[in-house]
Amino acid sequence: MKNIKLAVCGLSLILSSQVHAGFVKTDWLSDGDNLALLHEETGIEWLSLGVTDYMSINQVKGLLDTTFAGWRLPTYNEVNYAIGTFWGLDFEALNNQTFYPSSAAGESLAMSFESVFGQTARYSGSTFSFGLYESDTEENVALMSGSRYTHVSGYNTIVYDDNPSGTHDGFHEYYGVYLVSDGGTTLSSLNDPSLNINNPNAPINNPVSEVSEPAAATLIGLGLLSLFIRRKTKKTVG
Repeated sequence: MKNIKLAVCGLSLILSSQVHAGFVKTDWLSDGDNLALLHEETGIEWLSLGVTDYMSINQVKGLLDTTFAGWRLPTYNEVNYAIGTFWGLDFEALNNQTFYPSSAAGESLAMSFESVFGQTARYSGSTFSFGLYESDTEENVALMSGSRYTHVSGYNTIVYDDNPSGTHDGFHEYYGVYLVSDGGTTLSSLNDPSLNINNPNAPINNPVSEVSEPAAATLIGLGLLSLFIRRKTKKTVG
């Protein structure tokens, strides 16, 4: 995979001004938990990467009927479009390469991404926000996308996209797994179904096929406490 350094300060500043545009924090299980993120343009909600931190794609798949009921793995295009939109980058047009934004804008870019999509690790002066997702061309191939910011060396931001990361059984303490909801899964979307109005697959746009149940919130909560305890005990602060 090739690398590109965005050395032009002006471009970095443009990118920085575009982050957060069209993305709104939502609540998954309780008021104010901010564990989900709505992409207003598509009407799709994203689960914080911190929740699935240190899990493999197959581990998450095995919990889609219980702990993560109502969530699903995103498609390759959904990941690339959402992250590209957040950063103000067209990854497809730029051949899905790795970016190294320069200048002070790099810090803003990385911190914004981590604060919205969730931090997956902090180690030796670096913070990480990496998520795994599926390749749409190769079976059982896991891809990784996200950002890293190394505080001790200044504005060293790396934006990954389409970075190969082993198989669906593989996991890493710095990686989470991207999960999305079409609506009716988070507390926010249950209280206000119109949040997902721009998603043609949302329950609000398909009332006849809506299958949301009150018990879903209970199912989602099963095992959540153990996930957070596990996350806290395995973190290493540099």
